[in-house]
Amino acid sequence: MQERFRESKVFVLLVGDSTRYLYKYVRWEIEQAIKRELPIIVVNINGTRTRDDVKCPPIVKNELAIHISFNAKILEYALENWPMLHYEKLKLRIRNLITINQKLIQDLVYEKIKICHLWSALLYKHFLLAKEL
Repeated sequence: MQERFRESKVFVLLVGDSTRYLYKYVRWEIEQAIKRELPIIVVNINGTRTRDDVKCPPIVKNELAIHISFNAKILEYALENWPMLHYEKLKLRIRNLITINQKLIQDLVYEKIKICHLWSALLYKHFLLAKEL
C-alpha cells in the first residue's frame, strides 16, 4: 500500500452510508493522502454535489478537497483539472501562512522592543531615585 501511495497523483474517496465509520483502512488511506498532500476528490455516491457533513469522514472536512456527485463525466473532469487547482491553492495557503507568520514575528519583535523600552525607563527611574538617596 505504501508503494501505491508513493506513486499516486490523486486520491479518490468514495463516500457512502458507512464510510464515515470505517476507521481501520479508510482512515489510514485518508491520513496518507493528507500527509502526502495529494489532491483529494471526494465522490458522494448518494449524488450530493457538495460536502456531505453527515456521511463524509470528519478527517476530510477541513482538508483541501473537492466534493462531487457520483457521475462519470464529473469524475473525469475532476481527475483532469483538480490536481493542478489543488497545487495552486496549496501554494496560496503556504504563501498566506508565511505572510501571517512574518506578521506574528514582527509583532512579537515590536512587543519585545516595547517591553525592553519600558524596562529601561523603569531601571532609569530606579537609578535616579537611588542616586538621590
